Amino acid sequence: MEVELFSQFLSQSFEHFGHLATISLMVQLWQETEPFGLTLIPAHNTTWTPHPLFHGDIPIMELAAQTYNARGSLMINHCQMFLQIISFGDLLLFNSNEIHPSYIEGNIPPSRLSLLLWPEIGRPPKNY
Repeated sequence: MEVELFSQFLSQSFEHFGHLATISLMVQLWQETEPFGLTLIPAHNTTWTPHPLFHGDIPIMELAAQTYNARGSLMINHCQMFLQIISFGDLLLFNSNEIHPSYIEGNIPPSRLSLLLWPEIGRPPKNY
């Protein structure tokens, strides 16, 4: 849940996305196998990966990791996890290019309570 891409995180670059994941055995294996060109692959149907909501939708963390340094992308990661959003499509009003006003205020819209089990995370500071 922490890396939030449209592909299995182990198939992505640890150098670009590893700082977003909490250190665990899987993350450590990801870090230690990547320099040797090894890619860990989970057993079929054991992990869930999100999908785009529409053509052209991209994960927030994909753009954040490409645009910001580790500190900046961690700040964005904290916000997207708090708001329980994965992609830019999650932010928008239905059939619109406008961001839902609740997200602008830093709140989850009551109509968008997630069915996913998200980790509990505190409200990010206002400067995030």
